[in-house]
Amino acid sequence: MIKPINLTPLNMASDFEYHCDKCGNYGHLHLDSPISVLDESGDDIYDQFCSSCDSNLKNKMVMHLDNEPFYLMKDGHKTIEVRLNDVKRQSIEPGDIISFINNKTGRGLDVKVMNLLRYSDFDSLFDSSDIYDFGSNNKVLSLEKMRSYYSEEDEKEYGVLGIKIELLK
Repeated sequence: MIKPINLTPLNMASDFEYHCDKCGNYGHLHLDSPISVLDESGDDIYDQFCSSCDSNLKNKMVMHLDNEPFYLMKDGHKTIEVRLNDVKRQSIEPGDIISFINNKTGRGLDVKVMNLLRYSDFDSLFDSSDIYDFGSNNKVLSLEKMRSYYSEEDEKEYGVLGIKIELLK
């Protein structure tokens, strides 16, 4: 867990303290440039490593969802979240915790990453599992929805990621 030290009124920080869940080490991190911290947990800080065991200190990522997919996930009807496999998502590993925030209500829910499905395109990803696991009953509509979020150029550049999740209580 990474927490900011001396958070400014603009939610900026360059100094952080951490506790490594793997080896138990406590320490401090200093970044050359202050970064924006969404909340005091420091969850948006990625790829910082423990000085003792060199394990990644991240253990929680924040992502946003529209209202409908949020409630499908909350109710257990959506067990695979779909994203581009961009730089932020490439750091996700099984066992990580993701906090999904509802864009409409601001409510959140935490999930554990169980598995990752990496494919070159959305079509292949949707063919890899039951379409109901994606919170849908129609592959064509699911493809259209993904293409409304992401361009085909980005899909080709990064590939796509299915994040198999388990709700945390």
